[in-house]
Amino acid sequence: MELPPPWPPESADVFRCLDYKLRNTAKMLKSWSAKHVGAVRLQLAIAKEIVLRLDAAQDRRSLAPHELALRRKAKLCSLGLASLQRTMVRQRARITYLAEGDASTRFFRLQACHRNRKGHIPKLKTSDAVLVNDEEMASAFFDHYDTLLGTPGT
Repeated sequence: MELPPPWPPESADVFRCLDYKLRNTAKMLKSWSAKHVGAVRLQLAIAKEIVLRLDAAQDRRSLAPHELALRRKAKLCSLGLASLQRTMVRQRARITYLAEGDASTRFFRLQACHRNRKGHIPKLKTSDAVLVNDEEMASAFFDHYDTLLGTPGT
């Protein structure tokens, strides 16, 4: 891993220093990710191909113990990589959702208004009246379910 260039000059303001540090951290993390995590999709395809070929060989003959161990290891590796790939896709989708929503304040407001409207009951029709007051609706709900509880069903 290569080291970042020397620090910015002392005359730079605090925000430029922070920006510089964050950019270098991002570069180092990308480099680390490429070396240690690698291409998950490629590793998954290789592991699945090994399992597939060993399964095909197992259909024609019995596998040697070292081949069985390799198949077992490749199968475990493919399951782990598939789980990792699902997690990465889920996180990427969440990040995209947040980035698009953050860029569009109107989008967030519409989502919040929709959730608010969806959970709100504007009016309630009873046998004798239409209720719009929250306390009256709560009382009507309570009375209705209070009469239902403890009575035998039909």
